[in-house]
Amino acid sequence: MIKLMIILIFFCAGIVEAQQAPLDKAFDLYMTNKAQKNEWIAYEMMTAQYFFVASIFAKRHILTKGEHSSIFEEALDTISTKAGLEALSDLPDETMQRTTGATMSLVLGLRRFNEKNYQAAINAVKDISPFNRFYPEAQMIIGPSSYFLGLKDEVVAQAYLACEQSADRMAKSASHEKLRRYYELIRENCLIHQARQSYAKTNFATSTLQYEKIDKQSYRWPYVIVERAWSSFQSKDYNRALGLVATYGSPLLESYFFPEAEVLKALSYHHLCLYDDALQVIDHYYQEYKPKSEALRKVIDDNKNTSDFFLNLMFEERSEREKVGPFVAGLAIQIRKEVKFNLDLITLRRAEEELVSVSKWPDHPMKKDITYEIMGMIAHLKKKMNFYVMERMVNFVNEIHRGSYAMFNIKLDLLSKKRDLLYKGEKLVADRARGEAQNVQRRPDQHFYTFTGEFWADELGDYSFGLKSNCETQNNRTAATGGVQK
Repeated sequence: MIKLMIILIFFCAGIVEAQQAPLDKAFDLYMTNKAQKNEWIAYEMMTAQYFFVASIFAKRHILTKGEHSSIFEEALDTISTKAGLEALSDLPDETMQRTTGATMSLVLGLRRFNEKNYQAAINAVKDISPFNRFYPEAQMIIGPSSYFLGLKDEVVAQAYLACEQSADRMAKSASHEKLRRYYELIRENCLIHQARQSYAKTNFATSTLQYEKIDKQSYRWPYVIVERAWSSFQSKDYNRALGLVATYGSPLLESYFFPEAEVLKALSYHHLCLYDDALQVIDHYYQEYKPKSEALRKVIDDNKNTSDFFLNLMFEERSEREKVGPFVAGLAIQIRKEVKFNLDLITLRRAEEELVSVSKWPDHPMKKDITYEIMGMIAHLKKKMNFYVMERMVNFVNEIHRGSYAMFNIKLDLLSKKRDLLYKGEKLVADRARGEAQNVQRRPDQHFYTFTGEFWADELGDYSFGLKSNCETQNNRTAATGGVQK
């Protein structure tokens, strides 16, 4: 035990010494007038594991020099990995445009994409090499940018395919688990875009197969269930559409609610002519979700001008979130699982930890300078994350309202059809019955489960109802007399 303590003491002392030497060099460089001092300080700070500090001096170097060496490009690559691209994203436009290298090209491309300047976004990232680690992200910019510009489908498809293949290759060669997972998520995003493109071209069978490539353990998987269900619906397989959205009833997915899934459920019953089932879905939607969405809207309106209310909600206990308003607890769980939020959260926590370390530096002009810079970066990140959470909640409320409008139109059509049947003296062939296996459509590679003794979560996302279509009609009087309608 004593030996272990001695080893730990020497190990910790070695870390401190390893950080102190480059820090001392950085202090000395800071006080000089050397032309390359910002670049050299950035290298020293990286050696000492102060990546946010390194980003500050790297940006100062870019502001004064613009052009930089391949060694500095490697430094930018490392900084963006450790401190996030956000740490390099606040340079002026003119500086970004004259700066070479894949890292800053990607930062500029993202900026142009967010500005909806899609051609400029493509121009910024088009020269990033297929062998560069940012190549998949570059293709993720080129793909949707090409789509929004109305370019040929082949151009869009090629970008998404290149993204998927390169991300898959980089995931397999990743040096650590987190990097592997990151590239797998990029690959999944590209697959989803391919599936959406196939759907838009009415290739619903292809779209379904592409969606099925998303692993069930992926955070994106719950979100694509409803998209898969739409592909089944458009293929007129209403039973599978109903089975897919039934997945959201699993206790494992209790925090996921998609208004769109409820609309799809009502439409599927409608197309099977199971009008009472459809009306039941619609009535439940109005009773359950409309008042809750109005309560959530009030929470948003009451706190929309705060700088941290919504961000703080993400870290409250579930019981505390539920006190704030309906849907808040479930939405918080969803948002906490999102890649964007997680990447920003990791960046925020690292910045806060680095600020604590900087506060322990000996007094020096560089310390005061850097402290304010990092505090500004942290404040910006918190404000951005707070707005993102609020925006997600606003979008959710808007989805419920759009769903209400869609449900209203479906209900009008249902009531009209029921009225027409009544006026014509007709009725539907059969009353609502339980499903039967003979009504299930499936591909040769899809298994059929009887669910005798199985746990219902075993096959999440692979369900299909077996309801018989009830859309043939007959004359009530004809059915009663056994006659033939003329």
